[in-house]
Amino acid sequence: MKLNLILGIVLALLLTFTYFFEEVGYIRDKQQEEESRRLFDKNKLGKLLEIRTMNSSLKRKGNIFYLAGSEFPADAVSIQKIFDILSQIKINRYLKKDEIREKDYSLFIPDTSRKMVFTFEKSELTFILGSKLEFSTSFYMEVRNNNERNLILAWDTSAKKGVYDTKKAHLTSEKYDRLKNIFKLTNDFFMDRAVFRVMDFGKEFSIWRKIKIKNSRNRVFEVDIQNRTTSPESLQLLGYNNDFFDRYYSELTRLRGTVVHYPGKPEQLKNKIATIVVNGKRTVNLELYKNYGERNGHFVKTSFGKAIYGIDRTGLRLFFSNVQDFWNKNLLPETFLKEKKQVKFYMKFDSKIEMVLRNFENFSVISNDTMYKPQNVSFRNFFDFLTRKADHVRPLDKGIISKKHFSFGIDDLFYHVVLKDGEVVILEPKKRYQFHYWVGERSPIGLKMKDYFKL
Repeated sequence: MKLNLILGIVLALLLTFTYFFEEVGYIRDKQQEEESRRLFDKNKLGKLLEIRTMNSSLKRKGNIFYLAGSEFPADAVSIQKIFDILSQIKINRYLKKDEIREKDYSLFIPDTSRKMVFTFEKSELTFILGSKLEFSTSFYMEVRNNNERNLILAWDTSAKKGVYDTKKAHLTSEKYDRLKNIFKLTNDFFMDRAVFRVMDFGKEFSIWRKIKIKNSRNRVFEVDIQNRTTSPESLQLLGYNNDFFDRYYSELTRLRGTVVHYPGKPEQLKNKIATIVVNGKRTVNLELYKNYGERNGHFVKTSFGKAIYGIDRTGLRLFFSNVQDFWNKNLLPETFLKEKKQVKFYMKFDSKIEMVLRNFENFSVISNDTMYKPQNVSFRNFFDFLTRKADHVRPLDKGIISKKHFSFGIDDLFYHVVLKDGEVVILEPKKRYQFHYWVGERSPIGLKMKDYFKL
């Protein structure tokens, strides 16, 4: 009779994982019905003290697991990934002693070093991954509880990923190979790659006040997180982009390294290119370098830890933000057309052409002069461009007004359009700004009357 019980290894592993996460606040409840099916009694095992794979070792200090022999914490998310996989393993059957005697034991367990060990206060559990059956996805596993040994035939019930032949799915070794890799995981996999670890900074994030950013591309500036302002201030009447404040703050608090060098060797860092200084309960510094020893890339050193973090492009953007990223650089709000029942506007090439935009869903533009027949597709493209965020904004340069291709007006404001050095520049004389949009060699909007009207 096939036992549809959760595999003994996983019951024990999930149990130990529950110890870890319940005590640091990640898991509150486990299903009560599983308690009666556990092969290992948590009351008999006591507190989990250590986790070992073939190439890694995690030891408990207080309520946190650390990489053995160091002060570097293990990453709860990485541990969760492992248990999510192991929780899908189930028992097929237990092998009887007379079955094991009939064959060489090495046929079941060819490599006794392929194991995971969990040390508790009162016991030690060892799980050894055995060989896979040739005619199915099932595999052998030995479970040791102190001096007691059991040999189990098990299988992985998790769903297969990707494209595969359903007729041969029962023969594939994909999930078994994944298990083998889990047993071989190194300390590098379990490292907590968060630069600002929750256990150290969780209570400080909400009282961060100001962030100063200095890099080799832009001028130094400061962001006031709580008041949503910058220094230097936004150009008058532009205002600030609250969404970007939220996004920057969120990404900075969640900054992670793609690799972690611990303990780092700061004397090997070269070519500093950016700095972030955060002021809150305490002042913390992040320094960005291009070289670490013989390695090229982007490496972060902090003022509060011994690790050096290699970061990717997502992290790099935080160091190379510009003060204008925090400003509102939309000439028209993104919701402009949705908020209006109709829009009166004009364009001026050689002469002024007044129009009304109605029926926004079908985007219908009507000219007051029947001589000019608007091309709706061109005007939709034009208004979409006006609601796009500019790459940067500058005070008005009156010297380039003479180079305008055409002018247009919306409500009580009027603008001039210039194509210059790969940029569409829209000048706003009343507010004395000019909005710059990098477009390259070809403008995405029309610059001539024939681009907008059928004459």
